[in-house]
Amino acid sequence: MTTLYPVLNPRYFHPASGPRTTLPFPFTATRTRFYYFARNGIWEGLTLLGLRPGDEVLMPAFTSGIEVDVVVAYGLTPIFYALKRNLAPDFSDVHEKLSSRTKLFYAIHYLGFPQPLDEIVHFCQLNKIFLFEDAALSFLSADKNAVPLGSTGDVAIFCPRKSVPIPHGGILVVNNPSLPFPPSPLRHPSRYATIRQVVALVVNTLAAQHNGSVGETLGKWLKYKMIPFMRTRIAHAGLHPVECGDFSFDPAYADWGMATLSRSMLSRFDYELIKKQRRENYELLAELLRGMPGIALCYPHLPPHTCPMDMMVLVSSPHAVIKKLAQKGIETSHLWFEERTRQVGASFPKTREILARHLVLPIHHDLTPSRIRRIADAMRHAVSP
Repeated sequence: MTTLYPVLNPRYFHPASGPRTTLPFPFTATRTRFYYFARNGIWEGLTLLGLRPGDEVLMPAFTSGIEVDVVVAYGLTPIFYALKRNLAPDFSDVHEKLSSRTKLFYAIHYLGFPQPLDEIVHFCQLNKIFLFEDAALSFLSADKNAVPLGSTGDVAIFCPRKSVPIPHGGILVVNNPSLPFPPSPLRHPSRYATIRQVVALVVNTLAAQHNGSVGETLGKWLKYKMIPFMRTRIAHAGLHPVECGDFSFDPAYADWGMATLSRSMLSRFDYELIKKQRRENYELLAELLRGMPGIALCYPHLPPHTCPMDMMVLVSSPHAVIKKLAQKGIETSHLWFEERTRQVGASFPKTREILARHLVLPIHHDLTPSRIRRIADAMRHAVSP
């Protein structure tokens, strides 16, 4: 089975592998905080910026929705700006949405591809507003000048669990030296919440290790039988395993930190190799899909310092394509398709089109060139009449 995200490898736990001596940004930043949820970093970042209820935040019209809910829960007012077809801000719309109450520009780097930071920074400095960089989907990526994404904004967040197989985890980076740094320690997360995420990683790993109908059957059994059974047993024991992959924000968990297990695993990956393999897989799949009838690549070309998370493509019937690929043992998905996502994007034609036509394909570092070719071949048959 070809999974959408990389799977867990036992070697990450082997003491002989040892922590890496050279780590990438944001681990090299001087002021970082490690959380159970990336959304916790958004909440604390808003606190550090000193924003007040009623202040306005310029946010992109294409969003998971969780960022919006954190902003609203804080008492701020999100004002959504239009995006171009390549998901860069449409500054003609941004300028129209600017008001005297605007205090923050929220930029999302989608799937590892950098937003036009020069233009965004100029806009923020000109209007004396803060910049929040959301690099949750862009771990290990850098801009055209090789400056790491998430190192430019006043504050930034990362969600490395979307790129490497760790149970959970988000990171806040405070880049602006004039901002305070949180003095209070974070709470240790519930061990049962961590166990729940470890089980999910193991499930994906077991399914990925078996090809064809065996892998599909095993994956369904684990997902629809074993995990629900475990949830029921845990509930009967009076325990509460918090989900880290859902699209809701609960301030009660805002001070949960990252578990020691996730912190330890983050120090054991070969990030240079991961970035190299992801780039090679993306470029190969882009070459195979480019010009294929019925498929449009959202990002047809890979910038030199980008570490792609997935490949987003536009097709006429994404649900049908996802189903056909699943029958071939290839896991795909929408980037976001939750109710909050649709609510925000409904008033923006380009975002509405992306929501209606998009899906994301796996290009992660576990995949071999033969797997990438298999994905391209499956896509060719899935979009053909």
